Amino acid sequence: MEDMGRYTIEINGIKSEAFLTVEEADPTFMFIRPLNRRSDGYVNREIELECTVNSGRAQVTWFKGDTPLKDNDDFEISKDISAGSFRLTIKKPKLSDAGTYTCKIDKQEDKTTTDLKVVEWPFRFVKQLLGVHATEKDYVCMECELDEDDGEVQWFRNGEPIKADKRVQIVKDGKKRKLIFKEVKIADGGQITCKSNADETEGELVVEYRNAFNKKLKDTHGVERERIVLEVELQDQTASTEWTLNGAPIVPNDRVEIKNLGGGRHQLIFNKAELTDSGDVVCESGRLKSTCKLTVVKGEDRPVINFEGPVDGPASKPLVFNVPYSGK
Repeated sequence: MEDMGRYTIEINGIKSEAFLTVEEADPTFMFIRPLNRRSDGYVNREIELECTVNSGRAQVTWFKGDTPLKDNDDFEISKDISAGSFRLTIKKPKLSDAGTYTCKIDKQEDKTTTDLKVVEWPFRFVKQLLGVHATEKDYVCMECELDEDDGEVQWFRNGEPIKADKRVQIVKDGKKRKLIFKEVKIADGGQITCKSNADETEGELVVEYRNAFNKKLKDTHGVERERIVLEVELQDQTASTEWTLNGAPIVPNDRVEIKNLGGGRHQLIFNKAELTDSGDVVCESGRLKSTCKLTVVKGEDRPVINFEGPVDGPASKPLVFNVPYSGK
């Protein structure tokens, strides 16, 4: 720099002058902390690539491959002059943002490069699915929870994908993931699985028939030694029944039968009914109950005839016998 100034040459009294201007040379910069050779990042998780130059006065340009990068909706370029740190921030990384990134010092050959790998965030379940017992046509919500809001999941029943429709909803509510049946069906039952890209959780959905008596017991009168049939019909064709008489369980035997006819029809049959069969008959199926009053009246008895002595009467005229007897 001290060479700068006015120079004069004189020959035989003739002068020629010129002014020499010397500009300060461009400083020499160097990377004192280059980029990592390899970098990793996750989709939709901000990624920062950072390196350090020996002076914050340096000017750098960032590249992806051979393409220069600028501040925009996808990238943010910043530096800390005091520390000489230069930073490239990828705001919302996508899988396509993977590649080679370079930071190059302007007007110099010095550069540093990293190979960036971008993968999906491994979403984990922090709240597991629980098994659910329901009755058909019930509203059912099966719920689990991820560790992050933006995780995508898939729902399966017995290994088959579940598709949403007017009756079945798949809901994303913050970190919660819900499978909703507005009116659950018997066919919806099974092992329900919710899967993320790195985890899964499952719970069993058990759907029972919505049971009711389509046909209830009715008060019945019968006669001793005759056959009496009591019948009910259940909406749930798979449901079982329990029968009691005056609070005591009815045990089938040679005279008393309990039949499941299928289609929800159940019968209690008294063959040759006895007077002791009278009472309160109850048919129960789960929490359902149907009752009736069974009345067995005495049947016919062999009469006892009290006929005394011979009967006399005139010939050629009607002869009437009065036969006294006891019994019914």
